[in-house]
Amino acid sequence: MIDLNAPVQTVLGVDLAADSEDPLLLHVMPAPPQVALVEGSPDLQLLRFVQDGALTGGHLRLSVDLRHEPELLDEVVAELNRDPARAARPFRIAPAAVSRAAAQLVFLGQEPNGQGGLTPMLSRPYADAIGQLPAPHTASFSVELTPAGVQILEAALRSAGAPIAVVVRLDVEGLWPAQRVVARVDWGRSPEEARDLILRLASGAIATFFSPASPLAPR
Repeated sequence: MIDLNAPVQTVLGVDLAADSEDPLLLHVMPAPPQVALVEGSPDLQLLRFVQDGALTGGHLRLSVDLRHEPELLDEVVAELNRDPARAARPFRIAPAAVSRAAAQLVFLGQEPNGQGGLTPMLSRPYADAIGQLPAPHTASFSVELTPAGVQILEAALRSAGAPIAVVVRLDVEGLWPAQRVVARVDWGRSPEEARDLILRLASGAIATFFSPASPLAPR
């Protein structure tokens, strides 16, 4: 599991998180979203619906993933173990374990502001998808488009700059270092004050409470 107290290190552009138990294991954090590849081609399809010669709508299918190329990861391992002294105890890498993955397709653009101009750049959520838990956390979108949406995407794809963004949210589990807090509380003096103290210490700490007359008190 990831050690949340250790800083993330970046090697050749790849973020690596330390393990909470194994000092030689580093967890590879996912790369930024990019269009997924199927047999070397982008997994993107735009369909146009035409009736009586008029564009009536369309359909967009798009898959994204958060992959690191295998060759890059090989280079990262080589860089980590470049020192000959590491030969006996080399670093290893593994994908960070993800417990939840969700993606959102967002369209970017400007709208008329009612005063003859345009608004600043806006983002509009358009569709949601569930990402796969194993790396590279592929998420696929299937979106119905209006005629205007089809035209915007066609123009953007021809210019190699589609006004589309994908936001991916991942849940990754980790551990904070253990802490132990011992509090001496006089229960008979102020129950309300003692209760407040318990609530403050209950998050992220282990607290031991006893009264002066308690048989659990240290002797």
